[in-house]
Amino acid sequence: MAQLYGLTAAEARLCALLFRTGLLEATIEERAEGTRGAPPEKPLSTKAVLRIRRDADAALAEMGKRFTAAWKAGRSSAHVFTFESPAALFRVLTPKRWELVEQLQAVGPVSVRGLARALDRDVKRVHEDVGVLIEVGLIEKTARGEIRVPYAVIEADFALRAA
Repeated sequence: MAQLYGLTAAEARLCALLFRTGLLEATIEERAEGTRGAPPEKPLSTKAVLRIRRDADAALAEMGKRFTAAWKAGRSSAHVFTFESPAALFRVLTPKRWELVEQLQAVGPVSVRGLARALDRDVKRVHEDVGVLIEVGLIEKTARGEIRVPYAVIEADFALRAA
């Protein structure tokens, strides 16, 4: 359901927390009544933004605002993936995973085996990386079981500021 509203896994967990604390009136499932069953193939979203924010409280407040806007509009304008540090970003997006995302953007939807062949990597390792990237929300599985990057563009957004 989180993918339906363009939310990352972390944002979906935040939504669940907000619901449990009474800050939300309905769950995503209640909001999306009638959307059960296999979804049709979704078009590419415009963009995803990889963001590094050291201030966890500010990052949570920002996620809450994006969630509220997406909730009211029924969709998200951009998918934002927030990391607390460059190290956290690079734990998720290792060089091999970044290469995997680039290859997927170049070839479009493909099987894990086909992707492993294109990358000249072991299928098991590619499968592991695909699982991590699906969990984060940077790639997704299509209704046909292929994997793809659902974004036309992925941007990085971070600033280094003097103290």
